[in-house]
Amino acid sequence: MTKNSFAPDDLILVVEVISNDTEENDRETKLEIYARHRIQHYWIVENEGNLPVVHVYELDHTIRFYRHTGIYRERLTSTTPFEIDIDLTGLDRI
Repeated sequence: MTKNSFAPDDLILVVEVISNDTEENDRETKLEIYARHRIQHYWIVENEGNLPVVHVYELDHTIRFYRHTGIYRERLTSTTPFEIDIDLTGLDRI
């Protein structure tokens, strides 16, 4: 089986789903790596009371690191990097 891979320039958004085993890596290490590769948007999805919570980050080119731009609990609505509207309460437990 061939593994698909993408160059950083091909990526607009990376979404990570946090688990106990990946929390530190997703919150710290990957934030640094993705910022270094200039991936514009980074979202972290985590479990809060058995419902998904989405933390949204956008790359600040001045400081070359991400700034936290929002936390979405019941509904994720955004126009950046594309238009999206998701009822988070309607998703299965994570």
